[in-house]
Amino acid sequence: MSKPNLVLLRDDATEGVASCKAVRQIVDRIRDKWTVMVVGCLSNGSMRFTTIQRTMPGVSHRMLTLTVCGMVRDGLVKRTAHATIRQGSIMR
Repeated sequence: MSKPNLVLLRDDATEGVASCKAVRQIVDRIRDKWTVMVVGCLSNGSMRFTTIQRTMPGVSHRMLTLTVCGMVRDGLVKRTAHATIRQGSIMR
């Protein structure tokens, strides 16, 4: 039995290579278990970090932080920090 030959049917081979590289980058980023779970959590809208952590049993604070930071760096999510006042910690 002979091996099949692959033939590029387009003249613009560099565009095909660039497309493959782009797809590879996306797959490399999404194949991470925690990234997929965060995307699933955020599919219904924005969530606070602690809410995401409660929704994902088994993820450590550090792993979720690293995952979210990587997603922000890659442009998959946008992080917004809100100023809060801590209750019960008034200094006199």
